[in-house]
Amino acid sequence: MHPNFNLLHNMNTTQPSTNISFSGSIPKFYENNLGTIFFEPFSTEMALRIKDLKANSILEIACGTGRLTKYLPLVTAKKSGSITATDLNPAMLDHAKRTVAWK
Repeated sequence: MHPNFNLLHNMNTTQPSTNISFSGSIPKFYENNLGTIFFEPFSTEMALRIKDLKANSILEIACGTGRLTKYLPLVTAKKSGSITATDLNPAMLDHAKRTVAWK
């Protein structure tokens, strides 16, 4: 068993003293590997589910590398609709800014 397994499932456990962040080459690896396998099916399904809402504005929380974000311009009600995508991790958000085609 991985030594941090219990930390992931027990919210009462204190955080490890090491500051771990998804920075450097990790966002690219995350996007190219985990994103493709785990998050792309979810992203396309979510985009299909929200397109009928014809929203004028969309707030995406925890956008990560922008896997879902890239589909959001296709599902807003108007060309002038607003999309706000946020993430707590600056490196992941920077990756999303570089890879999502904003118009």
